Amino acid sequence: MPYYSFQLDVPFPPEEVVRRLQRLVRYPPPGFLQTPKFLSPDDGNYFAGKIEGHRFRLQRIISGRNSFLPQVRGRISTPGGGTQVRVTMFMHPLVYIFMLFWLSIVGSVAATAYDAGGQNFWGPLAMFLFGLVLMLASFFPEAFRAKRLISSAVLNTADEHRTKQTFTT
Repeated sequence: MPYYSFQLDVPFPPEEVVRRLQRLVRYPPPGFLQTPKFLSPDDGNYFAGKIEGHRFRLQRIISGRNSFLPQVRGRISTPGGGTQVRVTMFMHPLVYIFMLFWLSIVGSVAATAYDAGGQNFWGPLAMFLFGLVLMLASFFPEAFRAKRLISSAVLNTADEHRTKQTFTT
């Protein structure tokens, strides 16, 4: 499952961090029939979601469709006198379940075709690789854009030296 997380060490109090994040977020989030893709980020709200206390749940507002758009979850904490913003991004669980199901079926067909002599192996293998590349190439660029927007809003700079990041697949 595509997953990306990072941490920002911020020189501001948590209330200031929340205020800076609120400038990016359209609240309340859209309802069931009004998904974020029908909204426009032109008004400065680049995310749809909620900020409740020192936690937030966001999704980037985009103009097209992307089922692999990262779900952004974050927590603002004050360990040892500073303020930390921890952000985790992951694929929507239903999309993840669908992709797991689809990739496992195509992968098992490819494995069966390979074991049977490999004549019909390349088609299922290409489908498997296409699904994997599509998922990763759609998730990670959006995760990096969301990180850039959150970092610049919270830090008021594009200083990448203050962040720790991890990502896995």
